[in-house]
Amino acid sequence: MCGIAGFVSARDSGEFRTAAVDRMCAAMLHRGPDDAGIETHGDATIGMRRLAIFDPANGHQPMTTADGRFRIVFNGAIYNFRTLRDELAASGLTFHTQCDTEVLLAAYAHWGEACLGRLRGMFAFAVWDNREQTLFLARDPFGIKPLYYRHDGPKLVFASELNALLTSGAVAGEIDPRSVADYLGWFAVPAPRTIYRGIFSLRPGECATFRAGQLQLRSYWNFRSIPRDLPVATSPEEFTRELRARLEDTIRAYVVADVPVGAFLSGVCFAVKQLASPAKRLS
Repeated sequence: MCGIAGFVSARDSGEFRTAAVDRMCAAMLHRGPDDAGIETHGDATIGMRRLAIFDPANGHQPMTTADGRFRIVFNGAIYNFRTLRDELAASGLTFHTQCDTEVLLAAYAHWGEACLGRLRGMFAFAVWDNREQTLFLARDPFGIKPLYYRHDGPKLVFASELNALLTSGAVAGEIDPRSVADYLGWFAVPAPRTIYRGIFSLRPGECATFRAGQLQLRSYWNFRSIPRDLPVATSPEEFTRELRARLEDTIRAYVVADVPVGAFLSGVCFAVKQLASPAKRLS
């Protein structure tokens, strides 16, 4: 995992924003011990802590397009980045690393928000458009990677962790009584609210644009997005065969890396056991 953070404000100085993002990144050292970076451009300061998975030597962030327009900080992994890279290269784009971050940045620069429908992976990322002075945020459809934010008039602060946001010095850690009530009743605080007043999480399958103090949230994916004309299994054997094929395909995607891969096996073992037990296949 990695940690990303940012501070966008036309009213706060670059020095103030840089210090705030530096504190947030320092609070997420455990998320990314391999590398770090902070940059300020226009009204935005973005930073990250990196855990290197793909092309460890060349994936430094924030990463910038060749024309200097777009800059990205990215937490996660894009499993089909090599396929996307080939598609983008066929359109004339050139690449200088073997890293999924460069491909994600190129995909956004080339397709804009529509790139989200092409991504297979787990992600939370932010892209600063230096020409339009806008920030784009996105989170993967299942919300595997977290992203929290505080929008307060002309400023927006975001980070991968709540504790990191609190270290920024630009966010108050005031407990929300409504969230406390929800937690006591349900042992969880329903998204997008958090335990803190005014701090929200970007929901799974959601993206946002911040421009001139205005934050526009929208959903780019939900379960209704799944095509309804997909074939339906007609027997337990067909169901089991298709489920196994999809699980194996997912595992192959997850273990792609340029560093050694580890896995927690409890859930995998449970799934294999269920598949191996005819009496429980459809239970």
